[in-house]
Amino acid sequence: MREFEKSSLDHNLGSSHEGQEYAVPCNLDRYRSLTMGSISWWDDVSKVLSEVSDQKLITLPRRAYSDPYLSDRYLMSPKKRTHELSATFDIWDTHLKRPLVGKTVRDDKYSNPTVDDWDILFREGLLVYYASRQTYGVERIYDIVVVQQGPMLLLEKIEGDEMAKVAKARRFTAEMGINILNYLALTYTKLERKGVYQGDTAPHNIILDKNSELLPRLIDFNTSPSVRPHYEGYDVYNRKGYINSTMRRLVDLVTQGIGGGRDSLAIREELVDFEDSFWKEPYEKFEEVGADISQFMKHYGISPKWQGYI
Repeated sequence: MREFEKSSLDHNLGSSHEGQEYAVPCNLDRYRSLTMGSISWWDDVSKVLSEVSDQKLITLPRRAYSDPYLSDRYLMSPKKRTHELSATFDIWDTHLKRPLVGKTVRDDKYSNPTVDDWDILFREGLLVYYASRQTYGVERIYDIVVVQQGPMLLLEKIEGDEMAKVAKARRFTAEMGINILNYLALTYTKLERKGVYQGDTAPHNIILDKNSELLPRLIDFNTSPSVRPHYEGYDVYNRKGYINSTMRRLVDLVTQGIGGGRDSLAIREELVDFEDSFWKEPYEKFEEVGADISQFMKHYGISPKWQGYI
């Protein structure tokens, strides 16, 4: 693997994140003072999202699915991909000349979306916007438009494979696997300090960005407790269990995915012990997990990647 080059990340992440390409999405502009505010704790995030959700669709122009032009700017492919809770479309941004992903609520014979479902999706869009301003490790949102009865999120199209797919093929070197764990722990730490939790941290919701040295990016915040405060699959007060189950699953995935590299056998054995520690001595914060991974890297002389892009 070629050496990490900061300039490549500057091109793929830095310029688009801070520069003109990542301007405030036009339909989110009125929420900027809220989403960019000093939000420190969980309840504050939920409060802000609740307040802006009350105003959700008043001024947004409505477009039908049959209209390929979502606006003067966005062109939509008619091909729909159906997921458990959502549907996605390929979008072309005619201004930026780049592909995006349009995400809306699943609406077919197997589902019956309600106003609450649309509200949840809208809240997800606001949360992704806020979270992506905190760290490069989160997918970006470019806009929100309205189709038929509700919103469509226009999200960054990240080129790369799901973390689970890469691990299954045993395509990690030991160094890369540890670096991915380290970056994810740092990303979750930064979000945790702002009271933001992803919700479903399954490996298929982590994309290894092939245009940015396989930097792991979080996608899909639809089951975040900030979006679904009463989501039955998540206890908002059981953060300790959430933290340990998340990192235990990721450590196990990396352990299975290491296919070679310097000290790979020894590192795999250490990771097995590390995975056990989440049962024996559970962590209280993601920050504590990150500190232990950092010490692990120092012990094996592994240099951290992507440190300027946490």
